[in-house]
Amino acid sequence: MLYMTWAREWNALMIDTIAEEYEALGNKINAFVVPVGRIWQQSRMLRPDLNLYAKDGSHHSPTGIYLAACAFYTALTGDSPMDLAHRIFTDDLNGQRVYLNIQTKEDAQFCQSLTLKVMNDLLN
Repeated sequence: MLYMTWAREWNALMIDTIAEEYEALGNKINAFVVPVGRIWQQSRMLRPDLNLYAKDGSHHSPTGIYLAACAFYTALTGDSPMDLAHRIFTDDLNGQRVYLNIQTKEDAQFCQSLTLKVMNDLLN
């Protein structure tokens, strides 16, 4: 399994080269490519207001990693990402709840439905 990364915020056109190279490598080594970059590309077109990037314009924001997590959940389980929790948490050693990622329900549903669409389009 390969993790297709995304284009940098300042160069959205990078995604075509990134995707081509990952897809070629996936074909060469017979590995499934998790199309995180393609999903980010679609997200940027459909929801330009959704902040996927950290301040450096390269790494992910909490929403960007949530979107990637939806893709990996689907790739690894074969299940739909719909209805995944929009708040990801654990308990620390003292039993206190620690939130690892918090999304609005609307943003989480957008990430889930977009992931499902792109993954279904890819597999069909």
